Amino acid sequence: MADLDTAQERLEVALEQVTLEELAHVPEGKDRSLGERLSFLYWHEAYHTGQTELLRQLAGTDDKVI
Repeated sequence: MADLDTAQERLEVALEQVTLEELAHVPEGKDRSLGERLSFLYWHEAYHTGQTELLRQLAGTDDKVI
């Protein structure tokens, strides 16, 4: 959990410092900008969070953490 906290802190610092130009930039050889890639990762993690909630309910844990 400490590693997760450290990773979240680093991500927060990086996201506070990124510019709109950096978010809009499409690296050579890639088809999406940094902003588009970050948006996908945000959606992807939220999707897995929902899956985890469903698995918790199937396991009989109905405490609605999320």
